[in-house]
Amino acid sequence: MEVFFESNLRFWPQGATVTQLAASSSWPPCFAAVGYAPCLRAWKPEGEATAAQFSPVHSLLEVDGSNFVACCIQDGRLAAAESSGRIGIWNTTTWNRVHTLSAGAEITALALSNAHVAVGTACGAVMAWQCEAGSEECKQVFVARQVDTVPIRTVLLNHTKYAEGRLLVVHSAGRNSVNVWHLTERRLMHRLVRKTAPSDASAVVSANMHFAFLDAVLFAGVSWCEGHDPMIQLAHVVEADMQDMGASERLSGRGRPLAADFAGGLLAVGFEDGALAVFGRYGWLRWHGGSVGAVKVLPHRTQVVSGGADKQLCLWSGEGTLLACVDVSFQITALACSDCAVVVGGAQGEMQIAVLEAASEEQVQKVKAQEQQPERSAQPQHCTQYDLLFDYRTSLLKTQDSGTVKHGHVSSHPDVLAHYVRPRTPITAEHLAAHAAAKDGDPGAKPEPTEEQKEAAKRKSLQQMGEASSVARNAAAALPSSVDKLGEKCANPSCLTRSGAKGGQFMRCGSCKERRYCSQHCQRTHWRDGHSKECAELVRRRLERQRLSDDSNASKAQRPGDQEAGTNSNCGPEGIATSQASAAHYHRQAGPPPTAHPQGSLQRSTAQVQQQESGGPGVQGSCASEMEAHQHTAGTVPGSDLKGCSTGMQGRDMREECSTGMQG
Repeated sequence: MEVFFESNLRFWPQGATVTQLAASSSWPPCFAAVGYAPCLRAWKPEGEATAAQFSPVHSLLEVDGSNFVACCIQDGRLAAAESSGRIGIWNTTTWNRVHTLSAGAEITALALSNAHVAVGTACGAVMAWQCEAGSEECKQVFVARQVDTVPIRTVLLNHTKYAEGRLLVVHSAGRNSVNVWHLTERRLMHRLVRKTAPSDASAVVSANMHFAFLDAVLFAGVSWCEGHDPMIQLAHVVEADMQDMGASERLSGRGRPLAADFAGGLLAVGFEDGALAVFGRYGWLRWHGGSVGAVKVLPHRTQVVSGGADKQLCLWSGEGTLLACVDVSFQITALACSDCAVVVGGAQGEMQIAVLEAASEEQVQKVKAQEQQPERSAQPQHCTQYDLLFDYRTSLLKTQDSGTVKHGHVSSHPDVLAHYVRPRTPITAEHLAAHAAAKDGDPGAKPEPTEEQKEAAKRKSLQQMGEASSVARNAAAALPSSVDKLGEKCANPSCLTRSGAKGGQFMRCGSCKERRYCSQHCQRTHWRDGHSKECAELVRRRLERQRLSDDSNASKAQRPGDQEAGTNSNCGPEGIATSQASAAHYHRQAGPPPTAHPQGSLQRSTAQVQQQESGGPGVQGSCASEMEAHQHTAGTVPGSDLKGCSTGMQGRDMREECSTGMQG
């Protein structure tokens, strides 16, 4: 294993830590990097494979100033996610941007396969788009809005089809579960949940998952929280089988995991105390002279590559034998592997490529001498820690509390870095208990509906009732005085229609004859909203006014000179009979009227009042019967001037049967 460049490449001129690398699988590889600087950098190979040269991709300079959280390279495409919620996809052959997607929220996780791109957001949502390699079409195929109550840190896509479909795996830290979706059918396959109480220490540790991987249908996660040993969880996402890995001797006493990788049945984990632990097909524990912050598994070679703060890049066999070790002269913070090379990123922005080749006899002897050193098989007395740098002096992200400090050492200004890089939210037992209580609460209890939900329910009710376009949504809607010239307003308070704008006369209620409506719908709506209670009172007032008027006319008609001179407005047989009929009803104690009632509409109205005083349905029941005529058969409606009217609405000049019950 040898370094490729004579002098290191630079990720950021002023110095900033490389946090993630992505590289293509073939040689010479193209590779990209993101870190603690507002940029996305990539290098492309030029020339023949045997004499390859690498040059920076200048087209990516257009995104300088944006804070990138992750990048991936798969099947000739580079995907990079910005914290602002935008995802860019570039063709790694032409380096043209082919897609720009938006998640609508801050992105905290990114995954790319040969068919899909998926992201997790800070608000707990997960989204996926179908972007086939070589296709210009990109469409959103999956959205889950409330997967978690905390930011999503793990989103995984499998690179092979299962049952003619693709799998999406998301770890929900706040709910301490692993969710498996079938992307092709857009359905939830499994939700893997630990069967321990939220207060149990293992539940708290498992919820704080720092790294997670998906190899075909096998899921592996590495969890850790302060004060506890790390935990490794394995699951078969198709068979829904999840269990803890029993390797306590390699996990006992370990510190915080800084890096991990899982492929080909091997899980490698690097720790803050300098330990490199491997699980799976082989199990062993080795040591670096500093914190191990970069680990990669080479499944096609059954080897493991590790790098640490001791500036050593080590190549291990599957059984744990040290095959090669190179001093790259900088602290290693990120790795990306191709078929025969490893791309290396450093704590101060250095970039290098280490070529994997058959070792010479001299290198083999050198490696054996290094392997016999005690620090490889035992924990060193001193462990070098990382010195990380950040520089956001040209960032487009506006901060309010960071002051003027925008670059420096992470150890000196951790609060400043938190303005640019979202810190991980630790999950506690109280958090898990609160979620369990909300989940196990009374299933019949429903939350109080919001104002939007109330308005939506009201609209749905109106639509089911046969809502017309003339009905307003707000019953308290006010109109300016300038619309008074448009004529009479519909009696339904929630309707804004005017008679002048409608182009015709309104129809009136057949019982009270006081309220006028523009349509049958408004009559039914107002009846339901309150007219059913006031209609009887309006009828009583109308008949009282009519009685007083009739009494006055009757007293005038009894004067001898008035009848002979014809000064009474109600003179004549019909007028006298009408007045006497009304007087007879309200003065029954005086005896029957001297004149028989003529047949007419007023006689029927008098009969209604008599029925009301005798304890019958009365006027209110009469008006209600008119409304019920819509749901029953049409017939003679009490209190109406029409026969066969089905709605109880009448006019002055119509004398024939109507099928709508409205007259003008």
